[in-house]
Amino acid sequence: MPRPFPAHEIRDALGLVRLLYLARKVHGQVAPPASDPLVVIGRELRAVLACAREPEGSPAYRAGVERAVRALQKLEGVITLRDDLGDAARVSEARITGREIPRRGKGGRPST
Repeated sequence: MPRPFPAHEIRDALGLVRLLYLARKVHGQVAPPASDPLVVIGRELRAVLACAREPEGSPAYRAGVERAVRALQKLEGVITLRDDLGDAARVSEARITGREIPRRGKGGRPST
């Protein structure tokens, strides 16, 4: 029995990638977009979502799932111990509320 295209799961992964990127950006730890691995992975996941319209089991459907898996495997290699999920949560909160995202210094303290 074919499985529905995992569009919701891919959107979740894309959201995580975006939050990690923004959290790194707050710390000034991002490369130019063309060479930043999180941007590349995010673009890949966004492109995969187009495959959600393909018929289950079709070659394009299977290729989309395989492409998503490769992007998530790249993500595994990009996440480091320096990536703070607390920062990702603060970035998310700031985006929802419209507040400014405070820059963090060493030790997680807000910079001045």
